[in-house]
Amino acid sequence: MDLEHARPLPDAEHLARAAFSPREFARFVSLPAEARLAAFYEAWTRKEALLKALGCGLGGSLDHFDVAFGPGESPRVLWSAAGADETARFRLHAFEPEPGYVGAVAIADHAGPLRQRTWRW
Repeated sequence: MDLEHARPLPDAEHLARAAFSPREFARFVSLPAEARLAAFYEAWTRKEALLKALGCGLGGSLDHFDVAFGPGESPRVLWSAAGADETARFRLHAFEPEPGYVGAVAIADHAGPLRQRTWRW
């Protein structure tokens, strides 16, 4: 799982170029400017959640797989350098626990259903 506060990032394009695969970066820069910040955090949280599920955290290579992100895209793994079996191995789920926060969780495909609950303290 990953959760990020979606604050303005003046260097989002630079970070995306460094962290995203070439296909993801092309998708990112093709988006309208007003959609890029949200798309950056969608991609980032989905990629980090997947790396954590794989057990390698940020020590893994963010550009060794592609995730879907941006307007109209449901969270999913699109491609993995490890092959089609790896792509199908995990499901991605996105959530917004509070306005201004973006989250994602990656779970093994054989796991049961995922339920999201919200409560206030």
